[in-house]
Amino acid sequence: METKNLTLSLPRSIWEIINKDLSELGNNESERIQNIVICSLSRNKDFSKYNKGYNYAEIHELMDILEDMIFNTVKLLEEKNIITVFEWNERMGMKMRS
Repeated sequence: METKNLTLSLPRSIWEIINKDLSELGNNESERIQNIVICSLSRNKDFSKYNKGYNYAEIHELMDILEDMIFNTVKLLEEKNIITVFEWNERMGMKMRS
């Protein structure tokens, strides 16, 4: 995918929300902003004319379902003392960075 780099300025209060409350959206600020924009656009019905055949709203909905399924599976594994949510996040972070 071709990307475009840009400089973005947001109020400090917005950055704090992104870093604190939306930290699960990416490993760094850049990924979080990118995912916020993609999520926002995917919910916009007018965006469908630009999506080259992909239904982003539907993909987003399916991703939400998948995320819930994975989270509940990890919680079950934690209840059975197999792996903690923290360990899961660490392993996934290492896997995504490699």
